[in-house]
Amino acid sequence: MRAISRLFMGLAGLALVSGIGSATAHAQFYKGKTLNVIINYAPGGNTSIQGRLLMRFMPKYIPGTPRVVIRNIAGAGGKVGTNFLGIKAKRDGYTMGVFTISLLSEVLKDPALQVSHSDLIFIGGLGSQEVAYIRKDHPPGIQKPSDLFKITEPFRTGGHAPTNTKDMGTRLALDLLKVPYRHVHGFKSGAMLRKAVQQNELQYSSDSTPGFRGRVEPIMVKEGIVTPLFHTGVPTPDGKGLTAHRDYPDVPSYLDLYRMKFGKDAMPSGKLWEGYLLISVMRANILRAVFLPPNSPQEAVDILRKAYDATMKDPQYLEEYKKLNKGLPSPIKGEPGQKFLLDQVKNADPELVAFLTAYADKVRK
Repeated sequence: MRAISRLFMGLAGLALVSGIGSATAHAQFYKGKTLNVIINYAPGGNTSIQGRLLMRFMPKYIPGTPRVVIRNIAGAGGKVGTNFLGIKAKRDGYTMGVFTISLLSEVLKDPALQVSHSDLIFIGGLGSQEVAYIRKDHPPGIQKPSDLFKITEPFRTGGHAPTNTKDMGTRLALDLLKVPYRHVHGFKSGAMLRKAVQQNELQYSSDSTPGFRGRVEPIMVKEGIVTPLFHTGVPTPDGKGLTAHRDYPDVPSYLDLYRMKFGKDAMPSGKLWEGYLLISVMRANILRAVFLPPNSPQEAVDILRKAYDATMKDPQYLEEYKKLNKGLPSPIKGEPGQKFLLDQVKNADPELVAFLTAYADKVRK
């Protein structure tokens, strides 16, 4: 028995030493180093605001406490920054991307996107709702969501790029509702879109939860400039419908708004609806994502995934996030997120892809 006890004590001691050695090695990886963080949209937009919030808290969970330098690389609906991380960034574990992704651009094989999201190493991410709003003063006057259906004069909507999730989601939603609009793209951030609405260059736009709760609601909604129209909704388990999100009891879901026009039991169908559902699933699972370049050291992957997961449980981060978003984050971890990205690209319906590609081409310059 004494021999067995000594054996167990020896194994326990070995495990302890091994654990200490691993922790020490992790601490050495980033000690005295700089972690360069790329944000793929312009300063002042939702991506930059959320990325900078994350990086206020995540570094304290990275052993070695590296210096963090944040750089915005915007353009082409986030694709310029994504391409930079996938092609030009060093693969040493010291460059990381905090992105709003447009997975739809990859599914539609947009030539502006030169890398696959599934080839980047997924550290962690957040799903989000999208909330649409329109200026109150657009004729005949929009005081409530159902007033949208009284519009006869086209309003202007805006986005980032033809295959961007925001642009496609906007157009698909409005075409399903059969309301008149004209769409323009080329805006580099959500902040620029909001400014355009405030100046009446655009009359309609949409924002993810952080942008809506943090910028649109306190400024444009409360000051009577815009009326919220709908939030995307939560995909049902069978992937065929959308239900209202608990954080938006005061704004109808998209399907609720659709039924205001077409009847309480109405259900959209066809390729427009299939496309809108696809985007809704993508947004609900991963809208914002943290990536490392392909073939980055596994040690960096392990460290940063653990740090991201810890940040999602950090009381101070959650408090700040809730202040900004009026709700808690919906995170997805590294390995499940990596699988989701791969599945979305690999399993895309060819007929739907062909339809959406042609649909995006209609607004290309």
